[in-house]
Amino acid sequence: MKGMRIALTRPVETSANWSGAIRKGGGYPLHFPLVEIRLLPVDRLVPDQAFLIIFTSVNAIRALMQDARMLNAIRHIPVVTVGSASCAAAKQAGFYTVHEAETKRAEGVFSWIEARFLHGRGERIVYPRGNLADDELANRLTAAGYQVVAPIFYETRALSAEGLLTAARRGRIDVVTFASGSAVTAFAAGWHTERMRVWLDGRLQFLSIGPQTSNVMRACNLRVDEQARAPDSASVVAALQRLALNKKDEAYRRHEDD
Repeated sequence: MKGMRIALTRPVETSANWSGAIRKGGGYPLHFPLVEIRLLPVDRLVPDQAFLIIFTSVNAIRALMQDARMLNAIRHIPVVTVGSASCAAAKQAGFYTVHEAETKRAEGVFSWIEARFLHGRGERIVYPRGNLADDELANRLTAAGYQVVAPIFYETRALSAEGLLTAARRGRIDVVTFASGSAVTAFAAGWHTERMRVWLDGRLQFLSIGPQTSNVMRACNLRVDEQARAPDSASVVAALQRLALNKKDEAYRRHEDD
């Protein structure tokens, strides 16, 4: 991936790990955020007595850290997280007991809980999330016998893709990375015409953070050239390295055909 110009479409404030890992791998991270995160007030949204707190996003922890009084009242509640970034953020926030689910996606949290506690008996689980999060995890936990409290801690809003598209048209980007379906739809909204989509499709490579984002990409007629195997910076860099290797192999095959 040495020399690859890689567009990061997630918010700048949550891109530091990705940027650092890409630079270390020899790539050039370029920030073109397509979504912004607005943290919401969390006062009285979290009960101070619960069996477990689930964090699937660093943004939920960032929102909680706005309210020191609330945070102090719930630090004793055990936490399970998705991904190393959320795990590190929960520890930084001062939670006494923090576990990281083995599988770095939301379904990994359910598997973690199921493996240790089997079925619930009405225990309360707090699941702070964003306004665009789906209900799959909450529904599965409810069906397993838990009482789920799922307050909205942050809102995701789409931004214009014009800057990214302009840079792409000028040949300044090699790969576009997507960390959410919201970023994909914001990008797709900027195409304006099918002709532009086809033009971009032939000149860029596209990387997805995971299955849900890949599904949105396909629904928007975007090619998924590579998908990270986990939603963390190491897996993203590994996926970028696979992209670079595939591109090199394709160039070699074209040379052989000539």
